[in-house]
Amino acid sequence: MGPGVLLPFNLRKHVQPQIEERAFIFPDLKLSTTNAENPGHKKYRQLKRDCFLDINYVSTKYAEIYQYVGDEIVLAWLVNERMNMAACFDFDFDCQTVFRNRESYYQNNYGLLQGIKQFSIVE
Repeated sequence: MGPGVLLPFNLRKHVQPQIEERAFIFPDLKLSTTNAENPGHKKYRQLKRDCFLDINYVSTKYAEIYQYVGDEIVLAWLVNERMNMAACFDFDFDCQTVFRNRESYYQNNYGLLQGIKQFSIVE
């Protein structure tokens, strides 16, 4: 369970569902098919895990992870009067920064010459 899930679950909020207005973004890893073919399936799973961990680290400031779909993460947050739509852009910028800072890690572990360019977020 991700952040923000355990407490509502223990309080049994899921027993009486409520309609909520939520905003979603769908970050996706670029060139994932190419990257899956090059290093092999085991190395690709490790690569995807590392990318998702980096994205998860950033997402805790902005939204909750709704689900994972292949090489995509679905993020959601409640829409309310205080919601800042710029959070989508801030999230993307922060992800880019994390990937840029870890580009040498991806190069050393997965042999990617253009790590940040290949793993940037598509919305």
